[in-house]
Amino acid sequence: MKIVTAGLLVLGVAVVAVAGTLGGLSRSPDPRVWYAAAQVEALDRGWVSVRQVDWEHLKTGAGAYGVGQLKRLKRDGTDEVRLTAATALKYDFADIGICGDAPCAGEVEFFDVVPRTELLQQKFYTPRLTQGQVLPPDFAVDTISEVQIYCGHDLKEDPSTCTLRMQDFNGDGKAEVYLEAVRPGRDRQLEDPIRSLTIFRETERGWEELSRVFLRDADGSVWFDRPFPLEPSPPDRVLINNVAFRFVAYPGVDTADKPADLAGQAAMMAPLGRRIAEIPVVFPKGRAMPAGLAGALASGRTGFIALTRNPRSEGSKGVPPVQYTRPPACQDAKTCRAIVADLDHDGDDDVILIGDPSPTNGFAPLDATLLQNDGSRWTVAANVCVRKEIVPDIDAAAFVIKPSEWGVIRLGRNLYPVIGNPGCEVLEPVL
Repeated sequence: MKIVTAGLLVLGVAVVAVAGTLGGLSRSPDPRVWYAAAQVEALDRGWVSVRQVDWEHLKTGAGAYGVGQLKRLKRDGTDEVRLTAATALKYDFADIGICGDAPCAGEVEFFDVVPRTELLQQKFYTPRLTQGQVLPPDFAVDTISEVQIYCGHDLKEDPSTCTLRMQDFNGDGKAEVYLEAVRPGRDRQLEDPIRSLTIFRETERGWEELSRVFLRDADGSVWFDRPFPLEPSPPDRVLINNVAFRFVAYPGVDTADKPADLAGQAAMMAPLGRRIAEIPVVFPKGRAMPAGLAGALASGRTGFIALTRNPRSEGSKGVPPVQYTRPPACQDAKTCRAIVADLDHDGDDDVILIGDPSPTNGFAPLDATLLQNDGSRWTVAANVCVRKEIVPDIDAAAFVIKPSEWGVIRLGRNLYPVIGNPGCEVLEPVL
């Protein structure tokens, strides 16, 4: 693909700019640097439009000076200048390019590949930035495909259904960018619309998608404050074979729907209490089960976390239905393993039980349950699933515990982790 620039500077403007303002470059013998400097000066003074600048020369013909000026324009220019400079820095100005697997036919104007802020805003999303926030210019360059997917194709290109905002989700002083989109539910009378957050962060490779968070739309619309209220994620994350798992309970993930089932669930855990001492601790090796856990399980004193399922749905006597964390699947000590560690740093060891709910199915995911100890009571704090291809052999797995990097969004009673867990799909064997 040949990329050509449009509209070279007229000679008179270049001469005036160099003669009047570029004394610092007057000793440079390289006319290419003079040419680039004249264009930049004219652009800064508003003598020429963005489309009259030779961006290819700034990128490839003026050495370190041209690239340095592109970086400055990307940082300090108007929206149009910043986007154009960011595109020039990112793309190669090559004589021959490739479209798919074959050379491109014909020439492509450089400005055909420059995202335009006004076009993105008019077609895909509505920006809602707070005072002092500036959307980085290379965000549009790096994420144009994702923006079209998450705010375009699925939402009929209606910018009112997708909002762009910025917020620091991990406390490092740098704001991430997220797209908040609302999609209708399958049945508006029985199920909330889906509110999704697609979060992007800046890396050494540019802006990349970090995660997607799915909220109950009722939570996102009733609790409408933005930026979102954040809490630190208290339990440490557990890396199993270098895959991170975060034990935070949130709606719709391994929960029990009926409050009436709680008594039965507590009774289900009583047998587990009688054989908890038989479950091997795989990490750290040699650690014993905490005292008091067996008695709490056997007596039914273990608590559950309650989560609002859908505030807009009609429950008993007008009360919204509630979900609860469910008991661990470790009914067979032979197929269950334990991790013992103080994940919330309160001085008391917590326990993660990892069990196989269907030992005869070698492809079914494992269940992992966090039993959290606050010193006076044990609570079933969260359930996650662990795919077998991630942990084919729990006894040979590598475990590491690290502090959680990203916060948790609180909307009323419900918590939503900024970073979720790997999917729970069961992968069938290929025959």
